[in-house]
Amino acid sequence: MIQTDAPVNTGNSGGPLCNEYGEVIGIVTRKMSDYEGIGYAIPINAAMQTVNAIIDGTLGELDSSISQIRPTIGITVQNIQKGDQYRLGNETYTASATGVIVTKVEETGGAYGVLEIGDIIFEADGTTVTGMDILQKLLYQYRVGDVLQLKIMRGDTRLEVSVKLGVSN
Repeated sequence: MIQTDAPVNTGNSGGPLCNEYGEVIGIVTRKMSDYEGIGYAIPINAAMQTVNAIIDGTLGELDSSISQIRPTIGITVQNIQKGDQYRLGNETYTASATGVIVTKVEETGGAYGVLEIGDIIFEADGTTVTGMDILQKLLYQYRVGDVLQLKIMRGDTRLEVSVKLGVSN
């Protein structure tokens, strides 16, 4: 993915990301909802590889990480450091681990009924999670339907849970 600080707004997905010469270098796909001014685009070479495979009827043979459906846990998270203060409802808590804190659980995601708002994910399939970027990179190594083993802190209780990866909406 190409990270850009060009403004990305709702409805921009599918639009071109251009360089200073007006050349299309990527296809806009998303913006970071937690941060202003950070967007992502699929590199144009990968996009064209997918387009050509569609035209040629060989999409099923394409071995490109860009053309694969991205798996998701079905949560929204924020980075958190051990000792940080955070609020749930009217209560203030102190983070018991460094990782990512769950701020939303999608009803249609694999985490529904498994993870709760306030859970801190600190490890995923043996990889230490110190931020959203690490969790996202790890997810890209898996496919929809795979099961991800998570180590979390729920308050002061350490838990191990399994989440089946789904399709991003």
